[in-house]
Amino acid sequence: MDKKTSVSSGLTRYCHAHLANRSIGNLGSIFLSLVPPFVVIRAWHVTRCSASLSAFAGAGGGGTVWNALDVRYWRCVLKKTNICPDKDIKFFLYTSENRLGKFIDVRSSNSLKYGGWDPDKRNVIIIHGFNGTEHKVPMTFIRNAYLSRGDYNVFTVDWEPLTIFPCYLSALSNTKLVAQCSALLYSYITGNGALAKRTHCVGHSLGAHICGMMSNHLSVKQHKIIGLDPARPLVDRYGSAGFRLTRDDAHVVQVIHTNAGALGEEAQVGHVDFCVNGGMNQPGCKGHRLR
Repeated sequence: MDKKTSVSSGLTRYCHAHLANRSIGNLGSIFLSLVPPFVVIRAWHVTRCSASLSAFAGAGGGGTVWNALDVRYWRCVLKKTNICPDKDIKFFLYTSENRLGKFIDVRSSNSLKYGGWDPDKRNVIIIHGFNGTEHKVPMTFIRNAYLSRGDYNVFTVDWEPLTIFPCYLSALSNTKLVAQCSALLYSYITGNGALAKRTHCVGHSLGAHICGMMSNHLSVKQHKIIGLDPARPLVDRYGSAGFRLTRDDAHVVQVIHTNAGALGEEAQVGHVDFCVNGGMNQPGCKGHRLR
């Protein structure tokens, strides 16, 4: 495989990782398995959100009720803060010379230098989705595919503490803060000399929407976003344009669908949408349980 096809292969391989040991099943049953009733009730009680989750839909990130308190219930965390950086949102830099990764502190003027950042290379920011982390598939597939080219600085955003299974409702809300902090990373990179047209964002599941929501905090439109199965549950019904990935969020928005109509968005989201094997059911996934 040559370098020109390595990233494409990595983005395609995520389809199998994303759906490995999963079944499509009934969306209602899947969602109930992700959000136990007592978690839904508790989240509603604490935040006073309506059952329609209208508090999640506003482009501005919520009003006075939403900004009342940080809430921790069971394993779940609902962030009320809008201050970045945040201890639960971490950034890492990987290069072809340093595949172990370096923590990036956007408060330090030397963090990129010590991390091995090369201003002559292109930059990609990779953001995981629900119940993910930067060191789990499919993120590792995508990261390594970009690294194999040798001409990318690969940044990853890890917000694992804010998106733990089965806390989908809180994770959905927390995307607003993650997008704000990820936009700070983007500004930090471009502020150190990276060109916007050589910097793009790749997001999986809720991470795809985070890539789009970064635009709410940037004065210059992003050049390119690649969305990998942008998350569907609740977003398709209640998410406003400012709360989800749309083709207005970058000059080029590409979307890859492998689970459309179930956990992934079904509608055409980007300027170009790719539907792998029809975009819905993937070979080898039938009969495996959702995890």
